[in-house]
Amino acid sequence: MFNADSITKDARAAGKHLGKTNEITMSKTITHTSSFWSMVEQIRSHKNLDNVQEALWYCAYYTAKELGLES
Repeated sequence: MFNADSITKDARAAGKHLGKTNEITMSKTITHTSSFWSMVEQIRSHKNLDNVQEALWYCAYYTAKELGLES
């Protein structure tokens, strides 16, 4: 069982901002073929995006716009 008293002061201070944002921080391993990651890297490079996360977000966002899911 989780014991909230076991959290150190430093850890508690580091996490204070998390309750004040609308973002959810999550870590998940995504496994795909190397050709998929190569394609994502080409999109990232072509669009001058900073990292793979931005490239995946770009793809999801603009696909959602095309499908009428995002305005």
